[in-house]
Amino acid sequence: RTEAAPSLGTLADKLRGGKLRADSGRYDGVGGTAQFDGGVDWEYAGYSGRSDALSIEQRTTNLVATGDVELRLPRAALAGGLPSFTGAPPPPAKTPPAAGTGSVIVARAARFESKDGWLTLTGKVRVAEDA
Repeated sequence: RTEAAPSLGTLADKLRGGKLRADSGRYDGVGGTAQFDGGVDWEYAGYSGRSDALSIEQRTTNLVATGDVELRLPRAALAGGLPSFTGAPPPPAKTPPAAGTGSVIVARAARFESKDGWLTLTGKVRVAEDA
């Protein structure tokens, strides 16, 4: 079952100043999930990205982006730069980084998932620092 626009307004409130564009979108009011398809672009709290599709769980704000994903995030979001790839989780950020400060990490992959504080990239992963 799909709910109408008022529930999408609740999701938009969670973006608080962010932007999201897509060719199409739908909202499942029962499951609390929004699905966006086709040329999806988003910006939020110094983070930005693009993908072919994006799914957001309204209750948890977990998200999954698929299809030629590019994610841009402030270097400060990774607590000092690129991860060490040791398997140990990074320390949690104290505050969200300010937009437009410092260098930016650019990550590209086939799939990106943000869940419970973890960022997971899979499929042809490329990560670089962009000054």
